[in-house]
Amino acid sequence: MKSSNQRTAIVTGGSGGIGSQICQRLAKDGFNVVVHDGGNREAAESVAKEVSGAGGIAVTRSADVSDETEGREITINSVRPGATQPGMFAESTEERKEFFRNRSRFERLGRPDDIAAVVSFLASEDAACIAGQHLRVDGGASN
Repeated sequence: MKSSNQRTAIVTGGSGGIGSQICQRLAKDGFNVVVHDGGNREAAESVAKEVSGAGGIAVTRSADVSDETEGREITINSVRPGATQPGMFAESTEERKEFFRNRSRFERLGRPDDIAAVVSFLASEDAACIAGQHLRVDGGASN
């Protein structure tokens, strides 16, 4: 993906496992990152510190950010991860993991970097005309 021109991405849920991966990917792709804490300020600050330590620019926020978009060229999209490892399967049985693997067309569980790549695309200039969309990233399991 091409380097973005000082664009900023607000990552709701950025303090969680997949969200952390998304923040790191966006920073790697040249985005300034706002890590929305989702009620876990300590985790959000940890993610921002990791991003900054890797050379990125990150800040944390806990406010409602929806009011900041009016009249600007801001795209708002959402991503719904499917069965993603390790997150939802950290303490699952092998049988449960196998059930979800078999639902995916790729016969595997998703990974946080799979989700991060899709979010990076949606936040890029290449997706400048995509707005208000909800994208499932589940290996085709929901089809």
